[in-house]
Amino acid sequence: MATEEHKSHVTVYESITGWTAVHLWWNKDLGGFWEPWTTGVGKYNTQEEAMVEAREWAEVEGMEFIKPTEA
Repeated sequence: MATEEHKSHVTVYESITGWTAVHLWWNKDLGGFWEPWTTGVGKYNTQEEAMVEAREWAEVEGMEFIKPTEA
């Protein structure tokens, strides 16, 4: 799984303006943490809509798409 190997990947998250795709990378500073590198172009009303963009983005970039887990 990408999160265990700390490989860059694409996922989605809910921001104040709606759901969006996000490219995360592992920042080794301060003991290590996932940091957004860049976000997708769209803002969506649902997680499912954002996942369409995220999956396409991950495929084009050759990265893994990881579906977010429920909190």
